[in-house]
Amino acid sequence: MKRLILKVLSTAMVGLAATCAHASRDFYTEATIRTPTNTGVTYKQPIGGGIYQPIITAQQTVMNELRAALQGPLLEMIKPIEGYQSGYVIVNGPISLNYRLGEVSFSGPQVSIGATVKRSYAGVSATCNIALDLDNGTTFSGHVNLDTGVVDNLQIQNFKLNSSYNCSSSLDWVPVVGELVNLAIDHFVDQAISNAVKGAYNKLDQINHYLAPLSFMSLDLLSLNVPGELAAPLGYIKNRIASGFQNIQSMQVVIGDPKRRVYGPTGYAHEAASHDGFLGIYIDGYSFEVSEHRYYYDEMYCPPPASGRSCFRF
Repeated sequence: MKRLILKVLSTAMVGLAATCAHASRDFYTEATIRTPTNTGVTYKQPIGGGIYQPIITAQQTVMNELRAALQGPLLEMIKPIEGYQSGYVIVNGPISLNYRLGEVSFSGPQVSIGATVKRSYAGVSATCNIALDLDNGTTFSGHVNLDTGVVDNLQIQNFKLNSSYNCSSSLDWVPVVGELVNLAIDHFVDQAISNAVKGAYNKLDQINHYLAPLSFMSLDLLSLNVPGELAAPLGYIKNRIASGFQNIQSMQVVIGDPKRRVYGPTGYAHEAASHDGFLGIYIDGYSFEVSEHRYYYDEMYCPPPASGRSCFRF
């Protein structure tokens, strides 16, 4: 019996060693271009530098600037609320930019403001977690300076904060939720978010010394040392933007915000993957997208989707 157990354990260890030996990963950054005739071509580069790094840096600049402009001030705003225990501010993308005839609109930034508040009513102490989330219908629109490409006079439309709360008692917490909403209004949170979006976008002009139409999302730094079928349409997009915004009727830009959440079949997955976008540009029927792809083989465990967790490595 003892020999049988040892044999089973030995076989299991060999199997595990074989699995680990074959575990592999495939990480790469990929650009995809589609033409007006829907002809597509892709070009891959290993993750970590490469010809797409200027665009990745530009994407990071936008999101870092947006977070830096909002997280600190909004967190300080909610601290004075009576019974405040702790709080958080979460800022996520992606951000979608739609340009048309000198006017630009932004949508998509996800801003969540949360606070844990503890209060006593008639001798009963209760704790409530309150969250305010920027409504998806909120948009920001302004004018693009056709010479420099920077945005000014950005205004906000359909501003709305959706509220929710989860409390440790059945006491009426609606007034407290209202207090937090009023605090946000009193501190001009709508304008703060609007200014942060404008500042994040205009920060791109500081990446180098060129005018923004030339250095837009650092396309000017993107090497054309790629296969000819990719270089030609990419050159067209770069030249259109470099010609100045006054020569462009309409354009859409999506600035990503990679989360690198890995998903795959529930349980021990043979393959799991994450796919995140850095940048998408859509102009004159052409599209140019840069994204990051991570594939894992034989080394990921994927919890049930209801758990809210992404896959994780053994």
